[in-house]
Amino acid sequence: MVSIEEIKNIERKWQKKWEESRVFEANVEKNRRKFFITFPYPYVNGAPHIGHSYTFFRIDSYARFKRLQGYNVLFPQSFHATGEPILGAIERLKEGDETQIETFKLFGASDEEIKKFIENGAEYAARYWMEKWIENFKLAGMSIDWRRTFITAITPIYNRFIEWQYKTLRKKGYVVQGTHPVIWCPKCQSPTGDHDRLKGEGESPIKFYIIKFRLETGEIIPCATLRPETVYGATNIWIKENEVYVKAKVDNEVWILSNYAIIKLKDQLKKIEKIGEVLAKDLVGKLVENPITKEKIPILPANFVDPNIGTGIVMSVPAHAPYDYIGLEDSKKSGDAIVKEFAEKIKIKVIIKSPDYKEIPAKEACEKFEVRNQEEKEKLDIATEEVYKREFHKGVMLVEDFRNVPVSLAKERVIEKLSEINSLSSIWEPSGEVICRCKTRCHVKILENQWFLKYSDKEWKNKVKEAISKMKIYPEEAREQFINTVEWLENKACTRKTG
Repeated sequence: MVSIEEIKNIERKWQKKWEESRVFEANVEKNRRKFFITFPYPYVNGAPHIGHSYTFFRIDSYARFKRLQGYNVLFPQSFHATGEPILGAIERLKEGDETQIETFKLFGASDEEIKKFIENGAEYAARYWMEKWIENFKLAGMSIDWRRTFITAITPIYNRFIEWQYKTLRKKGYVVQGTHPVIWCPKCQSPTGDHDRLKGEGESPIKFYIIKFRLETGEIIPCATLRPETVYGATNIWIKENEVYVKAKVDNEVWILSNYAIIKLKDQLKKIEKIGEVLAKDLVGKLVENPITKEKIPILPANFVDPNIGTGIVMSVPAHAPYDYIGLEDSKKSGDAIVKEFAEKIKIKVIIKSPDYKEIPAKEACEKFEVRNQEEKEKLDIATEEVYKREFHKGVMLVEDFRNVPVSLAKERVIEKLSEINSLSSIWEPSGEVICRCKTRCHVKILENQWFLKYSDKEWKNKVKEAISKMKIYPEEAREQFINTVEWLENKACTRKTG
């Protein structure tokens, strides 16, 4: 029986023969059919892993197949280092980040090499990992012409190509300047694209509406929501227990909100000034006025409130929001007599009728997904998404102002009504948590005079879809994924401070 070591010796023997005889180098032969193939250049902020083999073995097999058919096959390979990933990794090493150190060690870097990464910087690290990739490609028997290898960001001629590309796109009107919301890293002071993120790939800015509830003393309790039409069903306000909130002057009003909300609103071109602090416990039990119904509703504490999202304060609509329904049920069991008393007096108001629900949508969704308390966030998220979608697409309003109006239409009308009575503002949030590669939490910043790739351009989208229709794509089922991506792409920031 042949041993593994004997097999490896055979492998090394022929790999050495291939390299010495330069069998994979493609030179110009005018009378021979030519074929070009490449593996998308990988990012050199670490070594390859088993997942990469899924793609590159298919490509290598196809290159070899085309050689068997008589083609002169050019199969080059290069590497990518533009952006924040490699810079972020080096910064984390400098800060002594154990996770980053262990990651590089798992990739095969020694303590000595890691020390050199810190001393010599990103370019040294990129070249080190490029050599590791080349070593692994050769061990895998990849039939690559290595004479054309380079790293994108540190190769002048490649940078000139990218400059030409952007100048050409600008002439065609596809690179534009404007004011837009972007996912922003406050530490890097730069927009954070997908490849610059440790967490949150694919997340994008979404607009939350701020509804202004008023205390009897005149201060505004601003509640951020994606469903302003449900303000008719608000029964109370939720705040984070034990949180220290901030009083801030916003235009001619005084708002009470989380400290992080102030940072975000400043970055979203709001004129806002901190003037004091308020303890959450001092707000519990106070009454605010609903700007639409004029009802007085109480402020109560809830564990699920996140001071990092929106204003750190939310309105409670227990008939149509599973989190609010469970929060109210938990409050009825509170050890705090004031909270318990208020919770027990609250009457749930159903303001939307949907064919998918019989009585109280949020209650039925919680029962369906067996939600027992506020801590079961995964179940609550699923229940929330289901209720939101069903009511938005199938629901009609039951309130007098918009009776039988579809929820999808009522939303805009309620927004208009709130604007008319000066009870509406807005705040942008990432659609999900985003963490930059420097390990900083990102938020949305509105950038003025920022350069964007105009991916929203319909004419450009149509040209791309036409090009995709002419491509050979294997498997054919993947074609729809390309089309879907073209459809949802919107304007994307294309400049940053570093990288």
